[in-house]
Formats: sequence, structure tokens, C-alpha cells
Amino acid sequence: MRSFVAALLALLVRYGQSWYDPPCAYACRAIIGNAPLDCPSMDHGSMDLSEHSHGGSPTAPCIAKNGDFLRTLANCISTRCAEVSSSKLEAYWAQQATGDKTVSPQWTYGAALANVTASPRRTYIAGDKLNYTALIADADYQYQYDFNVFFDWEEAVQSTYVIVLISVGVATPVLFSTLGYLPFMTRAIDRIKPYLNFPYPHPWGFNESAELLAYVGYRTGHISFALLPLTVLFSSRNNILLWITDWPFSTFLVLHRWVARLCALHAIVHSITLLTAYISLGTYYTDAHKPYWIWGIVGTLCLVLLLVQSVLWFRRASYEVFLALHILLAAFAIVGCWYHIYFWKPFSGVYELWIYMVCAVWFFDRLFRVLRVAKFGVRRANVVELSDEVVRLDISGVRWLSMPGYHAYIYFPTLQSFRPWQNHPFSVTNTALLQKMSTSERASSHSGDVEMSQKAPQIVISQSVTGTDSISLYIKKHNGTTSLLRKHSNLPVLLEGPYRGNTTRDVLKCDRVLLIGAWSLKGSSRPLLQDLDPALSEIADKVISVGERLDVRALLEQDIEAGWKRIGVVVCGPPGLCDSTRSAVVSVGKASEVVFELEVDAFSW
Repeated sequence: MRSFVAALLALLVRYGQSWYDPPCAYACRAIIGNAPLDCPSMDHGSMDLSEHSHGGSPTAPCIAKNGDFLRTLANCISTRCAEVSSSKLEAYWAQQATGDKTVSPQWTYGAALANVTASPRRTYIAGDKLNYTALIADADYQYQYDFNVFFDWEEAVQSTYVIVLISVGVATPVLFSTLGYLPFMTRAIDRIKPYLNFPYPHPWGFNESAELLAYVGYRTGHISFALLPLTVLFSSRNNILLWITDWPFSTFLVLHRWVARLCALHAIVHSITLLTAYISLGTYYTDAHKPYWIWGIVGTLCLVLLLVQSVLWFRRASYEVFLALHILLAAFAIVGCWYHIYFWKPFSGVYELWIYMVCAVWFFDRLFRVLRVAKFGVRRANVVELSDEVVRLDISGVRWLSMPGYHAYIYFPTLQSFRPWQNHPFSVTNTALLQKMSTSERASSHSGDVEMSQKAPQIVISQSVTGTDSISLYIKKHNGTTSLLRKHSNLPVLLEGPYRGNTTRDVLKCDRVLLIGAWSLKGSSRPLLQDLDPALSEIADKVISVGERLDVRALLEQDIEAGWKRIGVVVCGPPGLCDSTRSAVVSVGKASEVVFELEVDAFSW
């Protein structure tokens, strides 16, 4: 694990990588990088972005054949890089001397240095045609060298930020879940570090305000990239943090939405600030037509469209359309980010790291989905139509425990053959619970507490249930795939699951548990109630309300008056019911000494 982390850190600037290493050699080349050269067979009109230079510069093939340029560069490196090993200088020369790794200079570094037969006497002045072996002025060199060192430091700070950010994103759920087991909690004191103003002049030509905008742009762009893996991780069904923290999937979906908003916001700030900086520099009109710029626009626009398209109204209007469009836009956003970096700085060993992580998270999530589906293979489901709105699916050959919050994703490959991968989440229950059961023993909860036994109705508990190897799902038909179920009495299905829901650890420690469930139907609820009667008949203490909402506050106050000291409340139903129940629990909890444990399983994510 330690070696894996070290390998990841080695890909970031100052954690194994650097833009300007050795800085002395990069400084030498940056000074003469845009110098006009005598290359009669070359196209002097070509533009090449090299060494972060924003002006016109000679092409790499021209530099590769130009002896004056190579001798000047070799002499400067020899003079300024005395402490750098020859092998490192040769490696730099082979990759960076021409400004293009694919174009090698006609001489090696040693050969170019050997061609400097006399010490140069003429000092190079910016703008001069470099048709002689030039001497680099100390002031020019120091100016460029200081900036290279500063820029690497700034990138190192930036890398530290994204490492901290990704670590916090992964560690926070683990930390909060661990704190619950500690006997006490301590407060952390935030340390505020002052912002520093660096007086270095900027060799790229930015003025003071544009330089600040550029730094903001580069940093927000890097942070936006670093947030991409977290965004995808939090949306994954097989997120490893689900098992480490025991948090429900709905919690991670909330985190997914907020991290995605931060990711898109940083991308927007990145685009706006660098656009403004490049306009002030005067290079916008040439850079705007380059591939890296165009793909950057594609990535940012897709992220913005993802935010707009994820509004609750769109999700409810047609979830299947929302999901397909969401995946398509996300794919274009990732592709746009990849090519944005590829055409700007191909395989830099820094920014593409986050794209690799996104692909790895996505791949392993899909791999585990396939393995889960393959575990059960193709099953047959009997469709029992209870009403015009509700059907029950009985799937045989599956033996799952009836655990609270268990749900599975069901694929109907024959309903929509052109989209066999389409799947939907459903709560599942053991079919045996829907059958008439004989009670071998009946016991009342808290039978030892005579006073509370007299005040509160008792719950009859079945001690022995004969299980079956089948599960059942109740499905409310909508306008999408589920509407096609009425045309079938038996069909093949694929199962992906089961997945866990909310943890029941705290609720099961309560003295009293109040279970609240609801459904919303346009027609009569009688068929559904009749189908659930075998299970409901085993519960002595129950309230069934049709056509109106339960008075949750009254039920809570009744349990408080009965003397219960720790009450668990589990609500499962439409968002409106969940919100009203949450409000009632908070209100009653503030006005009494009773401890409440609330678990919410809403019919929405």
C-alpha cells in the first residue's frame, strides 16, 4: 500500500515530478527560445507553443539543424549548470533542446559543446537574430531562473493542495464514522496561514492582474481535475467507502452532488480567469482555435450541462432519459478533459493522473456490477398484477435474508431489447413473509416492565418462519420500462445485489421502534393491502390510514406518555412523508428528555 501511494505521489510536481528540472537548463533555453533563426528551408510563419512561450517561435526542425542556437544553448548550460550531472544534462538535451520530444537535435549535448571553439563575447539581446554563438547576460539568466524555481514551488503547493483535497474527500467519511466509537470528541483548531505576494515579474507577458488571474485559473483547473475521481467514486454502487463507513448509498449520493457542483464551479472559474488573462495578453484570438482550447470548452460546457440536467425536476420527469443523458454528458466531460491536457501538455505525468483514477473507479464499479449479475445468472420472474398501478414480481431461485434496507437493481433485457443494460433499484423482501405463518411462540416486548406493558399496546412477534428460495418486489408502474410489465406474466430478469441500506445498529438498541411506511397511488389501495395482509396480520400494534396522512407527532407523543426512554423511528415512503416525519421527530425531541434515533428511507435519491 505504501509503495502504491508513493507511486501516485511521484506523478505530481515536486513529488517526483517537476516542470523545470534542471531549472538552469530551462532558464537558458527560455531566453533564446523565441529568437529568430536563419532557416531558409523552414516555414518561419509557423507558431509553436514551447516552454510556456506565448509568442511566435522557430519550429523544432529548424532548431534541430541550427548550429548557432545549439552552441549558444550548450555554452549557457555548461556555464550555469556546473552542479548538474552530465547524464541529466544529456537527458534534458535529448528531450527539450528543440522544444519537441519527437525531434532530436543534430548534435548531442557533448557534441554541441565541443563545437564551441571559443568563448562567446557578444551578448544576446531579446529580438536579435541568433546567427552567432551568443553569451547570455547574467541579469536575463537570473530573471528566468528565479521564475522557474518559483513556478515549480507554486506547482508543488498546488500538488499539495490536491493531495490534501483528495485525502480529505476519502478520509472524511471514514473519520466521522470512526468518531462515533470514541468515548469523547476533541475540537480541532484551524491554523490560518497568511497569503504571500511574490514580487517576481512574469516572463510570459502578463500584467499584475492577469498574472493573478492566471494563477487562480491554473489552481482551480487542477482542483477541478482532482475532484473528478471523488465525484465518480461517490456515485458508484460498489464504492468501497460504503463498506468502511456503513453509510447508506443515499448519503454518498448527496456528497456526489455537492462534490460535482464544486468540480464544475472550479472548472467555470478556471475557464473565466484564464480567458480574461489571455485576452489581456493578446493571445486569445490565436489560442482559441487550438485543439486544447476547444476541448477545454467541451469539458467545461459538459460539466455545466450536467449541473442543469441534474435538477430534481428533470430527474422526476423521466429518470431513464436523465440517466442516459447524464452518463453521456459525463463521458464527454471526461474525454474533453483528457484531450484538453493532451493537446496542451501531452503526458506531462501530472494532470492525466486524475483521468486515470476516474477510469479506474468507473471500471472497477462496472466490473463488480457484472460479477454480481453473473453470480445469479438469468432468473424467471412471475408478474402478478395487483391493480392498474401496482404489480408484484416473484423471482424464484434466490435465497436472500430479509434485512432492513436491502435493495437490488433489476434488469429486464426482453422489455426493451435495444437497452438491455437499463436497470432500476427496488426494495426486496423474502416471499415467505407474504404468506400465512403459524406462530410457534408469542411474546410481548419488555414483558418485565409491568407499568409500560399496561400503558402501551404490545407487538406480537413470530418466532419461527419457514423460508423460501424466492424474493418479491412491489413495483409501481410509471411511463418507462415498468409500464411494459403489464404485457407479461413471466419474463427473464437479471439481479444485481443485494445492496445494503441504512445501518440499523442504533435503531435496534432502542426500547421502542416506530415503523412508518406509505405509498402514493392514484387508484384504490385495497389490492395492495390485501396482498400485504399476511404480513400485516402478524402485527398487533398497527395503524393503517387510507386517504390521509398519519399524525406522526401524535404517535410520538403517545409513546413518550407510555414511558419509553429511547425510541427508534423508521420511515419509508415519499419525500413529503419523510420530511414531515423528520420535522416531527426534531420538534418532539427538543421538547422532551426522550432520545430518538431516526432512520429515513425515502423513495428517491
